[in-house]
Amino acid sequence: MPRPAARPRLGKRAEAEAALSARLGRFSLRRPLLRWMLKLLREVIAHRENSRYCRSELFGICRDIFHAQALHLIARGAIAQRDDVYCMTVDEILGFTDGSGVDEAFHATVARRREQLAVYAANEVPETLVTDGALRNNALIRVPFDPAQADRHLSGLGSSMGVARGHARVVRDPHSVDELPPDTILVARETDPGWLFLMLASKGIVVERGSMLSHTAITGRKFGIPTVVGVDDACSRIPDGAAMEIDGGSGAVQLLH
Repeated sequence: MPRPAARPRLGKRAEAEAALSARLGRFSLRRPLLRWMLKLLREVIAHRENSRYCRSELFGICRDIFHAQALHLIARGAIAQRDDVYCMTVDEILGFTDGSGVDEAFHATVARRREQLAVYAANEVPETLVTDGALRNNALIRVPFDPAQADRHLSGLGSSMGVARGHARVVRDPHSVDELPPDTILVARETDPGWLFLMLASKGIVVERGSMLSHTAITGRKFGIPTVVGVDDACSRIPDGAAMEIDGGSGAVQLLH
């Protein structure tokens, strides 16, 4: 029996198949061919989505491994806290462990890289980059969103069926959030496997970037969470805590108050 969240999607699929069959006609030779192609396509898409989800699980395993490495580095005085490991390269971490590295302490390196990350985080970079020559020689800063142009009706690409109503939680760094209220609509620029614990705790998901085959869309569909991707400037246009409603089928995003 399909999950409750999947029933609306299956109902729409049945309606679409019935309409297509009516158009082709009962005795059309194209009907069995089309049914075979649809079955094959669904199997291929399912394999692709399952493989990407498995990659998300692998990401979690790798994170646990590097957290264990971080504890080793802390015990040896090479770094001060576990999150410092995110400011190191894989070669630096493994090089310290197996003795092939050239550094014994990374405090200054971590501090410098944290400063660089803060500068990078303050810049808005466009989703699509068009460059002429090296990236460093091009202006890559995005024109900031003008709050005066805010609208209560936004739209994006509906990527996981269902309607969700709740309060927005705008998150730019998943590590800054410990838990979410049960009526949360997660709003983010984009997600990766490190966001999974927040996504599973949300009633709905809205992100600025992504496609039907992005990590956000696949996770939403797998767990039956209404999801809309590709909502321009969502993190700027949706106030944190705002009451909102999203339609994961049509891609409509509406601020209620």
